[in-house]
Amino acid sequence: MESFKFRFNPGGHGLGKVLGRREAEIMDIVWESGSVTVAQVCDHLRGTDKLAYTTIMTIMARLEKKGLLRRTTDGKAHVYRAAFTKEEFGASIVSGLLGGILADFTRPALSYFIKNLSAEDRKALDELDRLIRERKAIREE
Repeated sequence: MESFKFRFNPGGHGLGKVLGRREAEIMDIVWESGSVTVAQVCDHLRGTDKLAYTTIMTIMARLEKKGLLRRTTDGKAHVYRAAFTKEEFGASIVSGLLGGILADFTRPALSYFIKNLSAEDRKALDELDRLIRERKAIREE
């Protein structure tokens, strides 16, 4: 899977942690629709915001430049599709973010995860235990 550059905003919500608010809205529309034109995104957003066609076109071009959208031409219209599924996008974000943290701060990062798993979250603790045992078994082979 290709990767892309992103900035992490811990105060953001959902996709807003790694995309601008408008970019996140547009990506959600693309993932929901499969493929869209700028005009279709305008129609979809019309009930919530009054964004100019050119503004949406600029945001979508920026998302394409970032590698998140792919563009084809159908007649005179540009048709956009997501370059990644929403799940692939999330996995790439987690991989990039946690990979960078673990590379430099392994011990504090692991300590944070373990300390912040509540005792009531038995499933998560059991899963963590299973993953550790699985990883140790691979190293012993």
